Amino acid sequence: MRQTEFGNPLVDSDLDYGPLINAQGMEKVERLVETAIKERVKVETGGKRADTKNGIYYEPTVLSECLQGI
Repeated sequence: MRQTEFGNPLVDSDLDYGPLINAQGMEKVERLVETAIKERVKVETGGKRADTKNGIYYEPTVLSECLQGI
C-alpha cells in the first residue's frame, strides 16, 4: 500500500485510485479510522488525510488487529 499511486484520474489514468467524492466522504473515513484507533487497531500504513494541495484524498491505509464489532 505504501507504493499505491493516487491522484486525479482525469490528469493521470495510470493511478490506483482517485479522490473521495466530497468532504462528507472524507469526514466519514476519518471518523471510521479514528474510531478504530480508539479501539486499539494498529495502523500499518496511512491512517490520515493525504498531504495534497488539491482534491480530497485519504492516504492508502492498512489496519490490523481489527475486531468485528457487534
